[in-house]
Amino acid sequence: MRRLIPFALLGLMSVLALLALVVSVSSAARISSFPTPTPGSTADVAALHTVVARSLNATSFTLDDALNFQAPDRSAIIARGGAEAAPERVIGDRVYLYLGTSATGTPQWGSARLSRAADQYYGPLRATQEITMLGHSNSVVRHGNTFSVQQVVPADFISPGNPGQLLITYSVNVARARVSSVSAVLRGWVTIPSQDQSGRITWERVDGFPSPVSTYSNYDQVAPIVAPPATQTASLRECTNGSYLVVHAGVSSCSLFG
Repeated sequence: MRRLIPFALLGLMSVLALLALVVSVSSAARISSFPTPTPGSTADVAALHTVVARSLNATSFTLDDALNFQAPDRSAIIARGGAEAAPERVIGDRVYLYLGTSATGTPQWGSARLSRAADQYYGPLRATQEITMLGHSNSVVRHGNTFSVQQVVPADFISPGNPGQLLITYSVNVARARVSSVSAVLRGWVTIPSQDQSGRITWERVDGFPSPVSTYSNYDQVAPIVAPPATQTASLRECTNGSYLVVHAGVSSCSLFG
């Protein structure tokens, strides 16, 4: 699920998934299931699916003012703080991480195969996943330019190892016949990670929570996303959790960022 899990925790998921399962099963009385949501009218479902198709057929768009997407398979995190280049970008099945500059000031990049983890965080999958999911919904009620949508999904959709189900209620806002924003409320028991100010990871069993609002903008207006020059790009090794081995100040670490 889009921004439900802080990125600092993503690299730990493969290691901590078993713990989530243990915590969940030990709280077996708190495992949720839901009936299939009531289907909406044919007209309302068709109207939502038309909006979804029109959104996904755009040549490009921006998610959350942070991630640019260019159809069909390119994405780039938007540069911040005066940076000249997008720090992470995806071109087809390759990921590119900005590693800084050489002694002469030339930008240097690392490249590797696009992992599932990178795709979920800043790849085309991340950019299109939510809208794509809405296109599979048939529990839809239209209120003017807003759709209320319900889905039942496996609880491990949120973080690995969770048993049971979640009921997600979306509020989808539409502008110019395309998705402009989506908010969601999740119901059902799920074990999620949290991190305190000291960086300590804990697990908490919660009965649902609201998701941050996603925004979609700049349809068909994103500048072309291109690969860095091959002469300035070196190969990166992929770590077991889908991140990449990068070196800073002589120290190697696994990260999804350069």
